[in-house]
Amino acid sequence: MNDTKIIKTICAKTGKYFALEVKQFGGEYRVVNMVELSGDEADHIASEIRVKALKSAENLLPCSRCGSRTVMGCACARSAKCSKNTPYRFQCLYCKEMCFDNTGVKAGGPYTQWAGISNIPDAAKDRFGNAAGSQYDLAQDGGFQGYKIVILLTYLDDNSIGKLPYPIDALSKKGFSVTLFSGVPDVNTLCRELADACQLWYISDKSRHITDQHVDVIQDFFQQGYGLYIWGDNDPFYVDANILCNRIFGTTMSGNSQGNQIIGVQAHQGGSGIITNHLITTGLTNFYEGITIAEVQTTKDLQPLIYGSNGKVVAAYYEKEQKRAIVDGGFTRLYCKWNSAGTDRYVVNAAAWLANVERFGYSKQ
Repeated sequence: MNDTKIIKTICAKTGKYFALEVKQFGGEYRVVNMVELSGDEADHIASEIRVKALKSAENLLPCSRCGSRTVMGCACARSAKCSKNTPYRFQCLYCKEMCFDNTGVKAGGPYTQWAGISNIPDAAKDRFGNAAGSQYDLAQDGGFQGYKIVILLTYLDDNSIGKLPYPIDALSKKGFSVTLFSGVPDVNTLCRELADACQLWYISDKSRHITDQHVDVIQDFFQQGYGLYIWGDNDPFYVDANILCNRIFGTTMSGNSQGNQIIGVQAHQGGSGIITNHLITTGLTNFYEGITIAEVQTTKDLQPLIYGSNGKVVAAYYEKEQKRAIVDGGFTRLYCKWNSAGTDRYVVNAAAWLANVERFGYSKQ
């Protein structure tokens, strides 16, 4: 049995923070204790590990109603009339209103208080059912002042994509500066632009635009811990995306699926929808998948982020060894039906997550 680790959680209903003491039994972490945290304690405690699911150990009682040991996986306690003044009850361990607090960033950082919570309690909803207002995004408005994103846009066949005005405006509101290239600059220029960037977005085309040297530079940028977002779309608009994906992640995207649907949060493993309670899906319960889309082939390390209406993976994320990336088969979301469900929030959430302040620390300029 390994040393004790801590996971910080938050009750989405009351805003209370809890620390879960976990130990490893074989290859599985299990909760052995639960402690309520004060606001000051919560500001100075970060999760030491990240897991997707937990169960309680035998030293703790299971859910008193259904007997479940799945932490944060039981609906029994949802009917309880909880508030900030409700005394702590151990059965809160199983309530679905409690979720992982994945920020890892102390007070004063760039994230909002709702970081990592998809369904935000008591928030007014927009016409698509998502929490209304930028205060429910992952990033605070202006929180990423001084953080630079480089975007290489090689898909130029449709004038409607223009200069990506909608995504750039949304990112600017959060403080990001964006350097946009229509096409791929020479290697020296790319290196110079990436020298002070926190992330690179590559929007693919049906033809090849990058050289092996460009791929080397992009791979090295990612290996240093900086964010990478690879965008493709329906066949054949993923040529360069697949070159990058194959080199860096050993995978590709493929296909030409009809999407054009609004999807919700994933109700069960492998079902359509966005995964819930991840930093990227903060404030998102409904999401527009894109018009025609490609499927991303996931791997052990490249995990599903969005399942399309056909059940295939539209986008996947990588988070390992303090490196972060997203691979997405639906770049039409960046300019078609921008005002549909959740697109602007998803874009700024993704950028905030890719900034990887958990690794590099936070420095607002």
